Amino acid sequence: MDTTKKALALLSTSALAAGAAHGAVLYTPVNITLSASGKLNLDLNQDGAPDFQMGFSGAPKPFINNSVAGATPSYVLSGSANQGLPLTVAGTMIDGSYQSAQSTGYFNKNSGGTVVGGWTASGDIEGYVGLELTDGTGTHYGWAHFIFNANGVPDNNKDTGTLRLVDAAMETTPDVGILAGQTAETGAPVVTVSPASQTGYLGGNAQLTVIAQGFPAPTFQWRAGAVGSGVYTNLPNGAGVTDGAFNTLKLQNLTLANVADYVVVVSNAHGAVTSSIPAKLTVLPASDSPATLVHRYSFHDPAGSSTFVDSVGGLDWNGALQGSAALTGSSLHLDGSFGCFASLPPYITSNYTQMTVEFWTDIAPGNPVWTRVFSFGDQTGGGTKNSGVDYCPYAGGNYQNLDLSDLTGASTYANNNAGLNGTTNNHITVIVDSVKGALCYYNGVSVVSTLNGAVPSLANSNDVDNWIGASLVSSDPYLAGTIYEFRVYQGVLPVQAIALNDAVGPANYIQLSANPTLKAASSGGNVALFWPASNFGFAVQSTSTLSGAPSWTTLTNAPALVGTNWQVSLTSTGAARFFRLVH
Repeated sequence: MDTTKKALALLSTSALAAGAAHGAVLYTPVNITLSASGKLNLDLNQDGAPDFQMGFSGAPKPFINNSVAGATPSYVLSGSANQGLPLTVAGTMIDGSYQSAQSTGYFNKNSGGTVVGGWTASGDIEGYVGLELTDGTGTHYGWAHFIFNANGVPDNNKDTGTLRLVDAAMETTPDVGILAGQTAETGAPVVTVSPASQTGYLGGNAQLTVIAQGFPAPTFQWRAGAVGSGVYTNLPNGAGVTDGAFNTLKLQNLTLANVADYVVVVSNAHGAVTSSIPAKLTVLPASDSPATLVHRYSFHDPAGSSTFVDSVGGLDWNGALQGSAALTGSSLHLDGSFGCFASLPPYITSNYTQMTVEFWTDIAPGNPVWTRVFSFGDQTGGGTKNSGVDYCPYAGGNYQNLDLSDLTGASTYANNNAGLNGTTNNHITVIVDSVKGALCYYNGVSVVSTLNGAVPSLANSNDVDNWIGASLVSSDPYLAGTIYEFRVYQGVLPVQAIALNDAVGPANYIQLSANPTLKAASSGGNVALFWPASNFGFAVQSTSTLSGAPSWTTLTNAPALVGTNWQVSLTSTGAARFFRLVH
């Protein structure tokens, strides 16, 4: 990964702070997706105390309710007594005539399991939910913008799906309605969060996001110019993708021509504004890109199945059992008998120049020498290895051995004198890197192999025979052992990611990304900032303004690993603050 400092994932928490005069729309950007038992509190009036809770929290269906201790009296505007939430489109007036006030509203079903409200179709269903808050001045109307995905959830079935809270807003003038989707009073747009600089990789993708408020809803035009020039031209198809007050420019198949400074012009009938801080896109060689998981076999297929699913690559990459190989429902069991192995489809390395293979395994005692956990390559007509890569847990002299050869006859190996016969709970990570000349394997978090010779080209092998538990040398024995998880990555898995995977185990997968997304959640008087655990080595910086040349200060709070996220916790100050990640 590029080690130069870069600003990533800029996040405003002004929406978590108190303060706005009457006669204004209070707008809260959120953009958090919940599933399973997740829940989230929303501080609609930005007074530092949450007003609504939403999510699942063990419930059989997603909900939004007012059961937050100490909240300003608040209600969900549901569809009469059945507590179903009406699917409301943008532009709908939310006021006293809209719907009845309830303590709880349900997406998809009411308390009896009946489909209500329109949140029932497969795929993403997007709409608004009306809200109201009462205080000493009167009733304040607002909305919350949701995307509910019930893909695969049958009607009248209480499966959960996923629930994404995009944003929310409230009219501060008492007893005055607000239009669903309205983010500001009538007037020219205001950029509340400028796009942040990003790093991408040749052939990969990148995206730049701006948050802008205005009413009527603004349009967006992205522009680009040479780095540091201050001169910009409109991008073709530069309108971006709008989602509430969020607008995102998506760039695909990156080339060096994409290296530029980017700004965005935000316009409506009352005026236009340009983001004041250009976002620089840096494009690095593909060899520097974080590893991408391309195949994942977890072996959770029903016991007795003859095939097993690739949950990442899809149906075309499913594997098949051979001989007496068996699935237990949680693992692949190999008994070491002749012809007992699992086969994967041809061309699994897809001409990669860098590859990582990761697996969790028990190796049975009594294995003869030169069994293989995996072999990717092809055979000669005489039943010997012609090209490819393979890993042996127990070779002659009680060695592990990793071997790579190509179609030109070039070959090398890496090994160490600590065989794995009779061992359990092994986490092995194999690195094959023809670009940087690396061939090694980890046991747990440490490299335990020694390289013997120059590394030939991985891409110059013919991987038509891809096997788990079998060798490309026909006379070699078959493996006796259990495989709990088997993964193939394009690229080199960083040592920090290997350590994370070792810590969380085979049941969990943490997605690597070049540009992490910084998120925030408030609870009581605290704000939690968090980003994915795979994005290691980042620090959080803060500033009170984005105007002019903002001064960024690095927080002294050390990130803590909480579940599958890094997290920094802060005490809410009641003032607007902006945060970014730097590496």
